[in-house]
Amino acid sequence: MNLNEQTGSLPVSSFADGLPRWAEKDISIAVQNRIVNGYEDNTFQADQFINRAEMAVMILRAIDKNNDNQHARALYSDASDIPAWASAAVAELSEQGLIRGRGGDRFAPLEPATRAEAAVLMLRIAQMR
Repeated sequence: MNLNEQTGSLPVSSFADGLPRWAEKDISIAVQNRIVNGYEDNTFQADQFINRAEMAVMILRAIDKNNDNQHARALYSDASDIPAWASAAVAELSEQGLIRGRGGDRFAPLEPATRAEAAVLMLRIAQMR
């Protein structure tokens, strides 16, 4: 199923903390498409900010279903701070020129993603299509 496809019976979320009603359908589609998932404690934490590592993983999952890049390169001075589950996504998006680090050659993986970063990322994705 692609992201634009509508289904008549989306699974209701089983996250322990629930989802905002207005976002339930879209998050269910994203979960079905393996773009997002919850945390190990079975929560979604919908009201929390996403960090840059989480953003990179979600974006790569959304645009490249067949990505099998399993080797992250030390592209940033803080590469050791990038969680293992996000390192391949950060490397791939960086190599594609879609995502960039912050000052001092740092990626800052655990810092919140800003609206500006998300907007620029969406524009770059739109331009590549």
